[in-house]
Amino acid sequence: MSNNYDLWMRRVCASTERGEIVMRRGFTLIELLVVIAIIAILAAILFPVFAKAREKARQSSCLSNMKQILLGSLMYAQDYDERLHRQDYGSGANTIGYVLFLDPYIKNRNIWTCPSAGKEPYAFSCGTCGTRPNFIISWYGLNVDALGVKLSTISQPANKIWYAEIYRFCSLVWCIPGAGDDYGASAVSDTHNGGSNVGFFDGHAKWMKKSTFTGSPEAQVWWDPPL
Repeated sequence: MSNNYDLWMRRVCASTERGEIVMRRGFTLIELLVVIAIIAILAAILFPVFAKAREKARQSSCLSNMKQILLGSLMYAQDYDERLHRQDYGSGANTIGYVLFLDPYIKNRNIWTCPSAGKEPYAFSCGTCGTRPNFIISWYGLNVDALGVKLSTISQPANKIWYAEIYRFCSLVWCIPGAGDDYGASAVSDTHNGGSNVGFFDGHAKWMKKSTFTGSPEAQVWWDPPL
């Protein structure tokens, strides 16, 4: 190996002494195009994977938010003789939403915003009621069938949904099965890879595919606390 290298160096030096130009072969246009095509193919394959991984990370952060909300809500219930909180108290501009009266138990309003939402909570307003500065919009909606009820009246609390992510912000409680014709499909978000983080009355939370618990009469088993 060393002899071959020495021979090559002597030829280079000899050519240089004779004034000859030593040329190094570069890439051809076709070779460059092939490399570019390979990079483009790899990017097309990997970018969706990276995007899904980022969304998975946001989903995990959102799930942590949901667990803290559930813990704060259960602490509220323990202080009020196991009665679950309502959507709001008061009327008109003086209405106080559940985000505010759970403040003493949660102490962090940032957790009411899903990391995938891209927006902060804002004051509730509508055409007929005006602005309600004490009614903060939450990205986590309540089961309307459980507002103000006793925790002990809920059968199978580990199988009944209390909170889920929503994207219909003017209705802070979601379109519950039986209350409309879409069985929750128009209100529940599917931001996280086709599903939503949901919280149950026993305090645990998990991700579920949206079609599992919305959109059909069979989905009502997840929503109706007395069942």
